Amino acid sequence: MRRPGGGVGRPGDVAILEGSDLRVRDRRGNPLLEGVELSLRRGEIYFLLGPSGAGKSLTLLALAGLLPRDLKFRGRVFFKGKLLSALPPSRRRRLLGKEIGLVLQEPGLALDPALPVGRQVAEPLRVHYGLSRRESLTSAEAALAQEGLRPAGEIGRLYPHMLSGGMRQRVLLAQVFSLVPDVLLLDEAAGALDLLRRADLAWRVRRETEERNVSVLWVSHDLRLARALAGRVGIAALGRIVESGPPRAVMEAPLHPFTAWFLGRAGSLGPPAGRNWDEGCPWREGCPRAGRRCRRKPQPEREAGGREVLCWNPRPR
Repeated sequence: MRRPGGGVGRPGDVAILEGSDLRVRDRRGNPLLEGVELSLRRGEIYFLLGPSGAGKSLTLLALAGLLPRDLKFRGRVFFKGKLLSALPPSRRRRLLGKEIGLVLQEPGLALDPALPVGRQVAEPLRVHYGLSRRESLTSAEAALAQEGLRPAGEIGRLYPHMLSGGMRQRVLLAQVFSLVPDVLLLDEAAGALDLLRRADLAWRVRRETEERNVSVLWVSHDLRLARALAGRVGIAALGRIVESGPPRAVMEAPLHPFTAWFLGRAGSLGPPAGRNWDEGCPWREGCPRAGRRCRRKPQPEREAGGREVLCWNPRPR
């Protein structure tokens, strides 16, 4: 038995990034993540879906070790089999960027307002690959041009506030792709892009997984994009992953009542009874499938076909 999102898969599947029992509390002790289990396999595109406030972005930040300092974190994160928290800070900093690429939902917050964007793409190349200043700026211009930011030399001399939201997003993508990481963590990476650029990003991500065996964890609201690209999807709700599996199976025949509601395939569940999963399913009062044991902490179950569900009474197939 494995928790939803835990990645029980085909023989030979190897997890490159794993989060075990990820728990996050705010400064008042309120739960934000409630024991997330997530395993990302080599060469896999995994979409983490769910409504706002479900904990998707927090899960990404917890895996990257970039949670705000006022949040309390508990859990374990493994990268290539090594416990990240056991690595010295200098080693963790080198991992983030060169081996683990991160694109945040708000590009304006991720870019330094005091530096031209070309330098912000170039500096990580100097740090991680030892390029000269000229070499790094030349590579940065090529990366900006690859993202459609032309003329790249002129764009590179601009500051973030002089660019649109979509252009800032493409600067972040140029920065990440130029470092050639093994893992991509994308938080609504296509949200600020127009349709043409979204299609180009989807094509590039697929190419990275096929040609370099890159692993991608993509937080998104875009169900169509997930269905087109994902090898697996996970559905997040109230700080946990309630269901995971192949995208077509999850979207066409959801097992968890919340997944069915989220995808518009069921009626109302009623308001959740808090976020404390230890007291039972949060939707036990309004769920049409609720029974007596739903007042106990739900136990994860593995279903056929690579499906996993966190529910005492899953929906029939």
